[in-house]
Amino acid sequence: MTKPVSPERPDRTLLADIARFLRSRRAPGYLVGGAVRDALMGRASDNLDIAVKGLEPLEVAGHLHKRLGFARPVVFARSKTVFTNDGRTEVEVSPLRGSLKEDVLQRDFTVNCLYVRLRPGLGPLSREKVFDPTGLGLRDLKSRTLRAHPDPFSPLAADPVRLLRAVRFRAVAGFSIETHLEHTIGRMAFLISRAAPERVRTELERILVSCRVLSSFRVMERTGLLEMILPEVARTAGFEQGSKYHAYDLLTHTLKTVAYVKPDLTLRLAALLHDTGKVSAQRRKGKRFVYYGHEKVSAVTARGVLSRLRFPGRTIREVSFLIENHMVNYSASWTDAAVRRFIRKMGSHVDAVLSLAAADRRAHAPEARMGTPVRELRRRIAEVTRRMEERQVSLVPIDGRRIMQVLAIGEGPQVGEAKEYLCQVALRRGRRISPDEAARLLKKWATRRPNANRNRRD
Repeated sequence: MTKPVSPERPDRTLLADIARFLRSRRAPGYLVGGAVRDALMGRASDNLDIAVKGLEPLEVAGHLHKRLGFARPVVFARSKTVFTNDGRTEVEVSPLRGSLKEDVLQRDFTVNCLYVRLRPGLGPLSREKVFDPTGLGLRDLKSRTLRAHPDPFSPLAADPVRLLRAVRFRAVAGFSIETHLEHTIGRMAFLISRAAPERVRTELERILVSCRVLSSFRVMERTGLLEMILPEVARTAGFEQGSKYHAYDLLTHTLKTVAYVKPDLTLRLAALLHDTGKVSAQRRKGKRFVYYGHEKVSAVTARGVLSRLRFPGRTIREVSFLIENHMVNYSASWTDAAVRRFIRKMGSHVDAVLSLAAADRRAHAPEARMGTPVRELRRRIAEVTRRMEERQVSLVPIDGRRIMQVLAIGEGPQVGEAKEYLCQVALRRGRRISPDEAARLLKKWATRRPNANRNRRD
């Protein structure tokens, strides 16, 4: 007997309310797709896909809006689908297109063609309650196989984002993509250019922070999705860097770098785009190739890519900063003053820059990984920071919060620069300065700095 699955979501109270509303209108309705799939996998889901017959989807969404405080429904006229949400759960209501066997022809993968009839007394979901019109959905779910039903072209062409969604299922949930489906994706990859950039970005984000990011990007490369979505990355495939320190072509190096940083979206975007400028920056110097300034070219490229995919401005700025500064050429000859300058320049990004630099180094040839300087630089930063803090406490009478008040600025590298300035003044004078004196010095210092008002609060 199949053990019932009772995840926190889908919310059975919400489903029961929808079921009661449908019964009052004598309209059959089904929970279908991802919520059923995830419940059978024992996973929570906050996206409910409801198919109704004999009732306009807008009436169901309108009920949720008026009675349960959901957002005003959004109607997509072409598909007759209606969306609403309450900030916690998204609900998509669509018309049931004929029988269940006819309705599945509009859906993408067999594991998403599973239906559960909505009833007020619906308990935990189990396989016994599931309708499987394709006859393959439950079996494919058990084997974690992603397969299109016999006529995949219509649903995939109707919503090309589904092509990339297949890769996301593989990356996030560990599904294997059935061979015929992968070939179909390859034949239809050009259609992804018709999809809204924001939706492509959402799928790409989930792939990037998954634990199967490297192999999933290889699927994107094989099917042509990478060329259509990220041509700047695709062109690095097969690009040889002509150095004993580079054991892999540029795309392999890039994907290894992505996999070696922690699953943080900003870091992984930076890793994915950090060497895109090498192709155009490559120059021959004697018997070897050099890539002078490739980090700046890559940062410019990254800004273009991320803008095209509608990433937020803050993400674009952070990723660009990491890429432009990922070439950390530390050596033991750095003085403490050089370490302090590095800390000030990197500001709050110092840890992320070092993480990217370490992953970049690790993705080189084995001989290039030996004696990596990043660990030593981390040790020096910790040591110098500790001494700076001890010195500032003994010589500077005001803390960061007071500095922000005096200068009317927010958090950022300017606070550290101000502390260092006060510390240097105290050292030159050979004594601790008073709080009032510190405030006067800071105001004069701020007026002399270039871009003095850049970080001021509005």
